Amino acid sequence: MRSPNVPSVQEPNPPPDPEDCRRPCRTRLTFDLPTVEAEQVQQLIAAERSKAPEAERSDGEILAELLRSAAYAAEPASAERYQMVLEHCRGG
Repeated sequence: MRSPNVPSVQEPNPPPDPEDCRRPCRTRLTFDLPTVEAEQVQQLIAAERSKAPEAERSDGEILAELLRSAAYAAEPASAERYQMVLEHCRGG
């Protein structure tokens, strides 16, 4: 017989199946843009694909690579008109 002051212990729920937690492998994105701009995007993708024709990459994968490289190359945006940078130089 249990004491009324002792709470009962329940088994926790098992963790969810990892297969149920994963995102879909592929996602479709759709953009509306002027035809001239769309042609330029297609030309950029074709130019990038021609650099490594043996690599089997989708247009989306190439576009993602181009956007990543552009993001890394971009300087951080600042609302300040001027930026002062100080670097410590070690003398020899």
